[in-house]
Amino acid sequence: MNDDLKWFFGLFLLFGLLWFGGGGLNSSSSHDPFVEPITGRTYGNDPLSGLSNKSGSQISTGGNRDTENGAIKEEEKPDTISIQRVNQSYGDSPDFEYVTLVAGRDNKAPIKLTGLQLLSRETGKGMTIGKATKLPHISSPRDTDDIFLDPGEKAYVISGRSPVGFSFKTNTCSGYFATEKNLTPGLYYECPRTSEKPLPYFRTVTLKDQCLDYLDRIPRCNHKTPSTLSAECASYVSQNFNYNACVSENSGKDDFYKNEWYVYLERIAPLWKSRRETVDLVSPEGVVLDSIKY
Repeated sequence: MNDDLKWFFGLFLLFGLLWFGGGGLNSSSSHDPFVEPITGRTYGNDPLSGLSNKSGSQISTGGNRDTENGAIKEEEKPDTISIQRVNQSYGDSPDFEYVTLVAGRDNKAPIKLTGLQLLSRETGKGMTIGKATKLPHISSPRDTDDIFLDPGEKAYVISGRSPVGFSFKTNTCSGYFATEKNLTPGLYYECPRTSEKPLPYFRTVTLKDQCLDYLDRIPRCNHKTPSTLSAECASYVSQNFNYNACVSENSGKDDFYKNEWYVYLERIAPLWKSRRETVDLVSPEGVVLDSIKY
């Protein structure tokens, strides 16, 4: 056997003795080749603490480490409200200027809108969001209450004054407002058809037929009557085709309320800059909940 082979077998035997002396297959290093396990990227002091958003509040990572078994268990995410857009005014009128706020669809509970502030980071101007009438009745006393946005609901916070005299939540009868006033953003004409009710007495069959013909084609959310109608028919339409009558007939239905609020700040001048503006939504405690920049 030459000298090279002797050296090779000698080294092989030496390493074998060292491995056997260190525990062989029972050695911990055989199962964990690294001194410390490789972990994920760490943000802050806690590897699962979450990132910080633009307003300084925490964004949930969606899970939490169970230290006993190493599994990830689901964590409830905080409820959210966000600024969707800012619609700018035309000229010096605040009536077309509004901020759209949206409650998160995955929220677990309604979010209180009353008391939140909208503030300009550039000018320092701002307003606190007030109360509203959830179910208004025309020409009757209106109580105001705190506004709560259900999950997925939207609020238009309009800088100007209310054309109908109050802030309100939309319902299946709100389209009647649009036939009398100009609202921004516009309302849909979704008023339900009035159910059949006893017709008044008509002097002639012809007048009765004229009234029935008009009722067959009357537009939705309409309470105006043409001059060609008889007095009996015009009176019937004015009593049964209006906002209050619609509310009385439909307010008990499950789908009566819609998912939008019209909230007015009652200003006489625009609030936001036309450009280079940052609008913050701020809680009563001074926490910035969301921001938008344009």
